[in-house]
Amino acid sequence: MAPSPADAALRALAAALAPYLPLATGAPGRPYSQHDGERPPGAGKAKYLRTWRRARDAGDAGAWAEGRARLMTAEAWAAWSRTAKAAPPPTPTPSLLDELGAVRVSS
Repeated sequence: MAPSPADAALRALAAALAPYLPLATGAPGRPYSQHDGERPPGAGKAKYLRTWRRARDAGDAGAWAEGRARLMTAEAWAAWSRTAKAAPPPTPTPSLLDELGAVRVSS
């Protein structure tokens, strides 16, 4: 059975409003874009667009385009951004012999 015109209209409306559902449901924040003041903290325009392109090319649903705007959710930014610094390597804990100034002799 073919969908009624009302069903088709509701589906089209749902598809058009899908990017805005997180805002309506109280999910944190609005999507980031490449425009000034709408990018993630510390991201320049070129960096944002490179990250957006990587996410979009990988098929991430959190990165999409609307007209000339390149939009990305905070979750997609966290997953695809290379800004997250790795934890620094742990500092080696000195052994008791090192603290006492013992000299190691190789045999």
